[in-house]
Order: sequence, then structure tokens, then C-alpha cells
Amino acid sequence: MAVSIGSNIASLQAQRRLSNSSDTLGKVFERLASGQRINRASDDAAGLAVADGLNLKARVFGQSLRNLNEGISALSIADQAISNLSLIVDRQRELAFQSSNGVFSDTQRISLDTEAQELAAEYQRILESTKYNGLNLLDGSLSGIDLQAGFGTNAILSSDILGSNATTQQVAVQNVLTQDFSSFSGVANVTNFQFYVTDFNSDGIDDLFFLGRSSLIGASQVDYAMGIMLGDESGTYSLSGPMRSGSIDPGALGGNDLSDFQVTVDTMSDTITVGAINLGSDILRFVYDYDANGVIEATPSSFTLGLNIGNTTVNPSGDFNDDGRNDTIVKNLASDLFTVQTTVDDEQTIHAGGVLSLLQSVFSLQTVSDAKDAIDSLESLATTLSNARARIGSSQSRIETAQNVLDASAENFRQAEGRIRDADIADESSSLIREQTLQQTSAAILAQANLQPALALDLLRNI
Repeated sequence: MAVSIGSNIASLQAQRRLSNSSDTLGKVFERLASGQRINRASDDAAGLAVADGLNLKARVFGQSLRNLNEGISALSIADQAISNLSLIVDRQRELAFQSSNGVFSDTQRISLDTEAQELAAEYQRILESTKYNGLNLLDGSLSGIDLQAGFGTNAILSSDILGSNATTQQVAVQNVLTQDFSSFSGVANVTNFQFYVTDFNSDGIDDLFFLGRSSLIGASQVDYAMGIMLGDESGTYSLSGPMRSGSIDPGALGGNDLSDFQVTVDTMSDTITVGAINLGSDILRFVYDYDANGVIEATPSSFTLGLNIGNTTVNPSGDFNDDGRNDTIVKNLASDLFTVQTTVDDEQTIHAGGVLSLLQSVFSLQTVSDAKDAIDSLESLATTLSNARARIGSSQSRIETAQNVLDASAENFRQAEGRIRDADIADESSSLIREQTLQQTSAAILAQANLQPALALDLLRNI
């Protein structure tokens, strides 16, 4: 290395090394003091994001545990209250059995009834005063409590107090489609609709052919509109392709008024024959072809005379969506609406029974007959109370299971966060010793490097 006065490269290098070791040593001190490997985003940006997400989940599960503990508290209050109600009813049943015995006088039965009525008043007081955070638990206004046990609506745990158990069953529901034909272009005057039901597109589900016409009486021409509506397994119908419409001259039948249209569908040849007949046997007939997709092809340009080869039903019924249940088509004669009513299978949540009522019926023990009636009433109430306690116990058991899962989940999230965020003290202690040694060494070398220019002065003195 050259000896120079203008620049001291060795000192600059020693200064840089000392600065690096001091910075590193400062971070080691920070990690040891905080106990965390990540103290700022620059330490580990990706790790900080993951750790924050794990911390959020752990905190949510911690709050969920507290939510469930509060739910357990509410259910425990309800359970103990119902237990006391059961004791009251048991004593009332004893008094009723005693009063129904024929060896007592009316005066003695009045005494038995007095005790029973006092117990009934206490029963009602307990029923109305059993509350948790202002919520009345037993008066029937609260069927259950929804407890938030995690993220989102799927984490809601419904605890049962007096409500019925919800079950999901396959039920038949009615699907109603209302179609307004006046919304279609070109059919403003068409108000008389008829329908023909068959499977036009060979998918195993019945479809609808509709035919509408304008008024026939005194008309110079008759407007008509027709089309195919394809059905699906859900019972919904949609127009297939364009709707065909036009008009015909009633004079084509010698001036006779047209009485109706007639429709015949030939699924072998994929044709629809439509005719307008008079009161006689003639028919003004034209034929539509439809393709494999159930779409009516081009409208015929002319009509032909022939015989009536079929008819239609104004309000047909049948299994339109192939679900084994009868469906109907209903035309509203006062409007341009028709309604297709079909039944489909659907998953629905239904409740087996209603909210349990713990109210005690009015009873008397002053006569043998009244006492016997009271026995039946109190027996039924005792069963209801037992069912209510069973429901509460089932909810408590479910909540306790959820608590165990949440507790384990919160612990695992905390552990996962700690593995990312927490400092390894053993490793940091080794780094501390290493960086302290490097810092001291860099400081000593810097002192020696700063003496290098002095050597040049010694050389100049000897010249």
C-alpha cells in the first residue's frame, strides 16, 4: 500500500466497516430489547403482512371465545331458572294429586289451592324476571341467541333456548311465471290466447306453444301471434326464437265470422298446423315447421283450405317440467297475461314445531274435578320444561365443543405468528457477541489507519 497524505483509504474502509457493524449491533440490541425479530416493515415486509394477518385471526378467535362464554352464561341463567320452575311445577303436581284425593274437605282443598296459586305467582315472576343483559330469556320473546364464533355469517352459532330445531328438508315449492304478451312487438290487438303443451325440443320437459288472436266479431281482419316457449327443469319458460305474427281476412271463408283457431302439433314431422274454422266443417289452415331446438321457422306466405285435424285446450294442465307433479296454465281474461304454475323440489330450512311457551295455564284445586284437570295441565307443562332444559343443554354442549375448537385455533395462530415475528434469543445473543467484537476491532483498526499520514511526515523529516 502506498503512503500518501492526500487521502487515507485505509481509514475510510475502517470507518465504513465500523459504521456497518454499529448499525447491525443497533438492530441486534433492538431485537433483544423488544423480543421481536420484526420491529418495522423494512425488517421483513412479507413476514410482517403474514404475521399481522395471523394476529388478526388470533384476536378474532379470542373475541369469539369471549362471545361463547357470554352465551354459556346466558344459557346457564336460563337453565337454572327453568330448573326452579320445574321444582315449582313438581310441588304443584303433588298438591294437585293430593287435592284429587276424595278424603279431603272443601276447606282443606282451598288451603291446598292457596299454596298452589302462590307458587303459580312465583312461577310467573321468575318467568318475567329471568333476564341477561336486558334480554328476557323465558317469556317467549327470545327463541334463541346467535353467537358470533368467527369470521362472517357462516361463523354464527345459533344457541337454542325456547326455539324449535331448524332442519333442512326437500320440499315442493310452486314456481310461478307470469308472461305479458302485450310486451311483445306486433301483438297490441291480440288478447285471446290459447296454449298447446308438448315437448318441442326433445329434452324430456314439456314446452308451450301459444296462439293469440284479435277479436273476430265484425272484424275486417284478424290479427294473430304465435310462438314456442321452452321449459326447463326449474319450471321457467322462455321464448324460443322470434315470435310469428300477422293477419288474415275473414272473407276467405265466404264472409262467415271465424269462431276460433285450432292447433295440431305433429312431433313426428316437426310441424304445427294452425287453422281458423267457421261454424261449419271448413278450415283455413297453414303449417309451421320447427327445428330440433324448438324454434319456429319462417312464417308461411299463404293459407290453404282443409279439414279440422286437431284442437287445443284453453287452460291445459299436466306435468310441464317432468317432476311428477301436476302443473297448470291460467289465462287472465281481463288482461294480456298468462301464468304458468309449476312445482319444483327445493332445499328449504323449516322448523319442527314453534317456540316453546312456558306460560302456566290457570288452574284450580278447590274441587276434585278441577284438581284432576290441573294434573293433566301440570304434566304437560312439566314435559315442556324438561324439553326446554334439554334444548338448552344441547346448545351448551355445542358451544363447549366450539370453544375447544376456537381455543386450539387461537393457540395455533399465536404460535404461527410467533414463529414469524418473535426473535430467536439464542441466535441474537450470538450476533451480539459477533457484532460487538467486529465493532471493537473496527474501532481499533480505524485508530491505526488514522496514524498512516503521520508516517509520511516522519519520512519527510529525514530528507
